[in-house]
Amino acid sequence: MPRLVQFGFISFGYVVAYAVACFNVHLRQIETQGDDPLQASSGMYAAGDALLFIFVFGSLAVLPTGLILYFLRPYRSKISAISIAFAILMVFFMVTIILSFFCG
Repeated sequence: MPRLVQFGFISFGYVVAYAVACFNVHLRQIETQGDDPLQASSGMYAAGDALLFIFVFGSLAVLPTGLILYFLRPYRSKISAISIAFAILMVFFMVTIILSFFCG
């Protein structure tokens, strides 16, 4: 399969995930429009909308991410090196967060 077609499948998957997540947030905003508690706690509603978007997008973005890994199978050594680098980076970020919590 040509790389351009692979890129198209992956891009289409992410665009669909983004569109569905935006649509769900829009439906939630329509559903809660005009509620009096919304005026008093608008920040909490905004945080809920953000969490809804992250959850829906993250759930639907698993498929295109799996396609990326499937298409990159021939490059196993590069994938291993990148995953080790990201694992080291995540450990660094976790140490930074813990230190900023206790020392900051």
